[in-house]
Amino acid sequence: MQLSTQHGFAFLCAPKCASSSIESVIAPYCNVNFSGPGGLKHITARDYRDTIYRYHRRALSQRPIEAFSIFREPVEWLFSWYRYRQRDDIKQPDHPFHRNYTGNMSFEDFVDGYLREEQRPTFANVGDQARFHTLKGGQIGVERIYGMHRLDQVAAYLSERLGVAIELPVKNKAPEMAMTLSASKATALKQTLAQDYAIWQRILDADGVLVSTVEDE
Repeated sequence: MQLSTQHGFAFLCAPKCASSSIESVIAPYCNVNFSGPGGLKHITARDYRDTIYRYHRRALSQRPIEAFSIFREPVEWLFSWYRYRQRDDIKQPDHPFHRNYTGNMSFEDFVDGYLREEQRPTFANVGDQARFHTLKGGQIGVERIYGMHRLDQVAAYLSERLGVAIELPVKNKAPEMAMTLSASKATALKQTLAQDYAIWQRILDADGVLVSTVEDE
């Protein structure tokens, strides 16, 4: 999570959504930078509104903050997790996160684990994008959600906010890999990810950026 009181924005870094690329560009302009472990870097909309936003509103009420984030096509987002957990550093049995290793299974196997919502195996316990972006009542908790396919719009938004031309580099890009998934598993997965797809469709309908008014709870 990164925030600029001067330029009036906060970036909520959703996992597997180009956050490293955006972080690297805006870090010099932000006076609040939470990075490192996922629990700090990937602060959810709910935690942001309950803590950082609430404190900022009290301390600097004259400087409004608009939060933005990135959202990815839901199955593609899950596939990115599968690929990420194939990396060599967790392949070794003595690695503390070896239980998350997916290099010994197909994407179909990974999805099987993810569909076990009540008892997901560790390797598939990655949450979902809808939960990251919504508040307790289910409403959207981010003023602007950009589709990952429209990073050009993110660059334009940041260029306007910062007053400089912004280009977003590609960082931490996983090797290309074909995604193979049976029709039955794809159908079941889309049902499980129904809330994610509802948000994704709203982003598509809004030409790549979902703009919301976030009411304080």
